[in-house]
Amino acid sequence: YALGPAELIAEVRRTLAVLPFSVNRAAQAAAVAALADQAFLDRVRRESAERRRWFCAELDRRGYRRLPSVTNFVTIAVAASGDAQTVLARDHGILVRDTGVFGFPGHLRVSLGSEEELRTFLDALDQITAGAR
Repeated sequence: YALGPAELIAEVRRTLAVLPFSVNRAAQAAAVAALADQAFLDRVRRESAERRRWFCAELDRRGYRRLPSVTNFVTIAVAASGDAQTVLARDHGILVRDTGVFGFPGHLRVSLGSEEELRTFLDALDQITAGAR
């Protein structure tokens, strides 16, 4: 919880619309431990790069426009991205981020899950965009 002047609390609430996920102390401790494990970091980087290459190639093959990425997520151009985010969550149980909340409408931020999860996402996206690429 937070206590403070009404203006400050209002600003905190606006931030929560953009960054709705918080990180607890256990997760912070795990992150610090992971950062100290070089072999783990190397494996994660390698696997993420491989999965990102596959996912981007699959997006290209299916005709989706995307931004270049060297991260653990890919940003995909999707008209009505807010509606797409809602339908993906409600009808398919898939959580993505509409980048309109960051001032960049018409795109979805998709984290690199497993290949199976990404295939499920792609099939759902194909259904809801139905050729509107």
